[in-house]
Amino acid sequence: MSTGKPDSVSATTAADVADASAGLAASADLARKSSYDRYRQIGRTAAEEAEALADYERLFRQSYVELGGHKEAARDYAIYRFKQMWGLSAFAPEAEGTVLKYPVETAYPDLEKDGHGYVRKDVEDLLKAQGVRAAKWHLMPNDKTGRDRQQAPADEDGYGPRMTLTYDDETGQRHLLTEDFQANVGRVRDRAWQAHVPNNSRRAAWHAPAAPAGKVPAALAAASPGKAAPLDGASTGAR
Repeated sequence: MSTGKPDSVSATTAADVADASAGLAASADLARKSSYDRYRQIGRTAAEEAEALADYERLFRQSYVELGGHKEAARDYAIYRFKQMWGLSAFAPEAEGTVLKYPVETAYPDLEKDGHGYVRKDVEDLLKAQGVRAAKWHLMPNDKTGRDRQQAPADEDGYGPRMTLTYDDETGQRHLLTEDFQANVGRVRDRAWQAHVPNNSRRAAWHAPAAPAGKVPAALAAASPGKAAPLDGASTGAR
């Protein structure tokens, strides 16, 4: 993000966004949709934009110190860390291209690489359980989201950071359902782990040494430490 200072990043400020998209706006009917036009504004308000700029400055200075004064490396690392907090969202009602702090995409891991399908399912299950018929629903960060995410990706019961869930009814009127929505991260992590267990077992079997030819005596498994197992029914006695 560029603030006019020499130690600032130059890719994600409102000024840079305006420069990148100015030409496209004049010929929108001729130009394809470009990634240059993805970012339209940082934050929903001027205060949020100022917070984003302050976050970047803080991250840059931390990275600069941690990386021994290497300016370019500090810039890249600050951008990486900034993107762990701020990003675009397909879940929020804001205009396309609005960069938010701790949207679903940065607050929750996309564990199954399906666009946070488990978050969508948990929202829809909650709406159904509450008897809500929603034409649209929205999931937005609130003051609790960032505090929760900075503590841990999930709480002790496996539920992720709290977010605000609203929905639009068939007339287009928006309603607040809860400011404490949490998707179940732990359940999806368990499911992802279980999906890998058969593969891990097959790999272990593939690399395991081959069993000796012939019948393996049952006594072999029962041999106690310090004693040799009987082979083919013959007793070896104590060592």
